[in-house]
Amino acid sequence: MTVRCRLALLVVAGLVLTGCGSVHSGNAAVVGDERISMNEADEVTEGYCTLAAQNAAAQGTTSIPGAEVRRGALSLLILESVAEQVAEREDISITVAELDRSDLAQARQVFGDQTDLVVSTIKRNERALAVAMELARRQLGDEADDLSEQELGQIGQEILRAEADSMDLSIDPRFGMAGIGEVVAPSGSLSVAGPVLEGQELPEALSCSA
Repeated sequence: MTVRCRLALLVVAGLVLTGCGSVHSGNAAVVGDERISMNEADEVTEGYCTLAAQNAAAQGTTSIPGAEVRRGALSLLILESVAEQVAEREDISITVAELDRSDLAQARQVFGDQTDLVVSTIKRNERALAVAMELARRQLGDEADDLSEQELGQIGQEILRAEADSMDLSIDPRFGMAGIGEVVAPSGSLSVAGPVLEGQELPEALSCSA
């Protein structure tokens, strides 16, 4: 499976959470008892931005709103936090496969110095998706054998949504979002540094600048 195919963002796109309460200084978000630091959000945003820009360039897209990229990255972190907390409670052990040599070489050709950040972003998403699918299997029992991985993922998303609704979620208002998929200020107020892809200069519109 290629690096690009491994970035399955269906889990992130499917969840809508409502944020409330205050965020402690230095945190991008607080999910239940877990805090997502601004530094962590910045790091994931860089990898997320690099992936988004590469995919957009390949598809001929000429615009990537920086605020949208930041929200997407934070949404991934929030989802990962929900999944990890549920996995710990339900004693779910997840192992994400490492990239093989061929995929890693491909990634380094495309992403250059950004490869480690990109791979880390992909793994975060895969861990959350794996937890969602395992939750679906446990709920469905033998019926899960008749479903595709995509169908299991969708059912798992619904389970994670129900779990997330019971958690306190607070998001730094500068992200312009009240929860995953719930935008309250489209432009946001946090800028995003643009990626530099190996052997490729992206148009300014693809720089992920807010």
